[in-house]
Amino acid sequence: MPPLIGHDGPRTVTFGKPDGAPGATEGAYRTARLYSRIGTVVFGVPCAILTAVSIIMLVDFATDLAATWAQVLKFTAIAVAMGLASTGLPIWAGLLSVSSPKESQMMMQSWMGLLAFAGLAMVFFISRLDKPELTQDALARIEELRRIIRVMPSAEYAVWQRTENCTAPDSTNERTVCARIAERDRQANAEIASLESGWTPASTIGTGKVGEISENLRRLIAAAFTLLAMAGAGALGRWGAMGHAEAMRQADGIVTAPPAAPAVVNAPAMTTPLDTAEMWFSGRVMPDPSGKMSPTEALADYEAVCAQNGVPPMSKGSFYNLLAAKAKASGGAITRGKSNGSHFWLGWTLATADMGSLPAPNHDDLIALPYRS
Repeated sequence: MPPLIGHDGPRTVTFGKPDGAPGATEGAYRTARLYSRIGTVVFGVPCAILTAVSIIMLVDFATDLAATWAQVLKFTAIAVAMGLASTGLPIWAGLLSVSSPKESQMMMQSWMGLLAFAGLAMVFFISRLDKPELTQDALARIEELRRIIRVMPSAEYAVWQRTENCTAPDSTNERTVCARIAERDRQANAEIASLESGWTPASTIGTGKVGEISENLRRLIAAAFTLLAMAGAGALGRWGAMGHAEAMRQADGIVTAPPAAPAVVNAPAMTTPLDTAEMWFSGRVMPDPSGKMSPTEALADYEAVCAQNGVPPMSKGSFYNLLAAKAKASGGAITRGKSNGSHFWLGWTLATADMGSLPAPNHDDLIALPYRS
C-alpha cells in the first residue's frame, strides 16, 4: 500500500522559473489579464453606465423634491454617495467572496440595507413633500386675482345674471361676454395655482413632467427605476469583481481544499499538489529528441497517478502551466507542435515502465508510479 500524500488546506501553488526561483508563469498571468479585460467589457462597462445613470436619477429625484438651492446641494451630495456605495459595496464583496466570505456577506447585507433605506426614504419624501412658503408679494397677488374672479363690471354682471351664470346665453353678444368672463377666470385660476405651488429649484432646472400622470405617481416611477439601476450596477459590479478575482487565483495556482479524505492509519507528512506533480514529472516524463507528448494524455496519466496514490491533483490550468514553465526552462529543447488538429510537446515522451516509488523533493513521502501500457 503506497503512502498517501494529502492536502492540508488552501495553498498557493508556484510554478518554476528558468532561474529556479518560485513564481507564477508569465503565460498564466497573461491569461488572467485577458479574462480580466473580458470581464471589464462584459460587466464593468455596463456597471459604470448604470452607476452613472443611478446617480443622475438620484440627483434628479432629489432636485425635484428640494425647495431651496441649499437642499439641492445637500441632496446631490447624498445621492452621489449612495450611488457610489451601491456599486462599491458589491464590487468589494465580490473580490473578498473567497478570501473573506464573512466580510463579503456583511458587505452584501449592507448593500441590500442601503437599497431598502433608499427606497423607504424616497417613499417618505414623496408622501411628506412640503410646499414651499409663499412670499408677501405672492400672497398679495393671489388675493388680487381672487378679487378679480369675484368682482366683475356691471355690464358683464348683468349678462352673467341674465344667462343664469353664463349657462344659457341666447344672443351672440351674451356668448361673447360669457366667453370673456370664462377666459379671464381661467387665466386667474391658473396663475393662482402657479403661485400657490411656489418656486422650487426644479422650476429652473427642470426635472421632467409626464402628461396625464400625477406628480406623486411620476416620482414613484422615477424612484423604482432609480432603485433598479442601483441594483443592476451593484450586481454587475459584483460578478465582474468575482470573475477578476477568480482569474487571478487561477493564475497563481490557488487550489481549493478538496473534501476531507477518509482517515488513514500511519499517514505520512503532507506534501503540496505541486510536490506531487514534480514527483510525477521526474518519474514519468522523459526527454526524447524524437518524441512527442500530448498534454491531454499527460494530464490523464497524472490524474490516474494521483488517484492511485489517493492524493488530490492540481487544477487542469495549473498542470498545463507547469508543463509550459518546464518547456520554457529547457532553453528551446522542448517546443510545441501540432498534428491533425492536436497540440503536442516535442522533445518529451511518457515513460511506459513502472518506475517504482519516488521521493518527494522536500519530504520523506513516496509516490508510486504504476505501470503504464
